[in-house]
Amino acid sequence: MKRSMIISALSAAAVVFAACIPASAGTLAWNFNNAGDYYVSGDSGTPPLNVSYMPVVTVGVGAYVPARPWINADDNAPYGSDWAAVFAYINSQAYHLKVGDITGGGFTLSGMNHPDAVYGSLLLSPTGAGGSTVLINMSPMGRTGANGALVYTFDLNTPANVLVGAPNWGAAYTGTFGGAIDWVNASAYNGTYAAFFGPQIGLMGTSDTTFTVSQITLGTVPEPATLGLLALGGLAMIRRRR
Repeated sequence: MKRSMIISALSAAAVVFAACIPASAGTLAWNFNNAGDYYVSGDSGTPPLNVSYMPVVTVGVGAYVPARPWINADDNAPYGSDWAAVFAYINSQAYHLKVGDITGGGFTLSGMNHPDAVYGSLLLSPTGAGGSTVLINMSPMGRTGANGALVYTFDLNTPANVLVGAPNWGAAYTGTFGGAIDWVNASAYNGTYAAFFGPQIGLMGTSDTTFTVSQITLGTVPEPATLGLLALGGLAMIRRRR
């Protein structure tokens, strides 16, 4: 066999071998160093006092979610609301990230007085802000810590559902986060979207919930470039041995 044929065969083997190496997953972290990396939502005010219940981002600290009162059975503006959210703008750090690249994540909360009230939400938005088209909710999430200092986490097996069609959200899938990813990738919503992730409250009985979120993280699969570098490394070793 000619030397060039041997090198070609070994190069191909190196690429296959490199693709089989389980490269470590990456981690994206938001630590509130830039206010522009976050999108908050909630009530701007409730009559008659018009007190703002919008989360407040403080650079270098986190986002504070004030307690909002339960006022009556409607529990909707202008009477009051139990819901609020703090979302990290994923595309600010990873514009190339696809939904299928996300393997898990979570957030760190302090001052949480209702540990069961919070859940994780991943929003896909064609506009880059509000007006999300797809909402993936994860609940219940894994939870560690005590005394108001809690870390919430999710992975591919965390219970999740998919809602579509804001503002009148309709259920499209119920199962696990991994299944939700598969649903999105197989649907008409598998295009390029702005993406947001973070803690949200809004389930029944979550009145007066308050907390500060100090970190939001996402775990991701290795980028294709990682496997390419491994393959090139194997090829370089072959050439050195020549």
